Formats: sequence, structure tokens, C-alpha cells
Amino acid sequence: MTATPAVPSAGLVTPALLAWVVLGTTIDHLPLHRLARQAERSGVALSRSTLAAGVGGNGKYMIPITATACTRACEAADSGEPSQHVSLATSDAS
Repeated sequence: MTATPAVPSAGLVTPALLAWVVLGTTIDHLPLHRLARQAERSGVALSRSTLAAGVGGNGKYMIPITATACTRACEAADSGEPSQHVSLATSDAS
């Protein structure tokens, strides 16, 4: 069993910042210079290089999520489920 990568606990890059950058770039399709301007309007000075490091570093955090999504999608396709949505939630409620 491999350990899930942990987000660094110190410094400017927090889990919330990583989530904001990923959502901004992937869901909202915002380029990094626009995210930097949004942060600046909120009083946070972030360079594009800082944001780029966050985007680039997020890949290792996404591997377990992507692997789970692929596995569940293949299982759903094999079972003949007509649903377009594949749940990433585990059946274990712990």
C-alpha cells in the first residue's frame, strides 16, 4: 500500500490555495495571470510562478483520485450501468 502524498503544512501553499488554483484553471478555465489578479484584488500577492508551481505540483495529489475514477468508470462500463456519472465516494462510511 502506498502512502498518499501530503500537502506541505508550512508556507504559502496551503490545501485551500491548491484547490483554488486547480478549480480556477480547470473548471473556470482561467489563465494564471487572471488568478494572480484575483488574488491581488483580495490583498494577496501571488506571482504566476507561485501559481504555476502549485499547478505543476498538484499532479502527484491527483494520481490517487484519477486512478479511482478510472477504476470506477471501467467497473461501471463492465457492469453495463447506463449512468453517465461515476461516484468516487467509497462505500465505507469511516
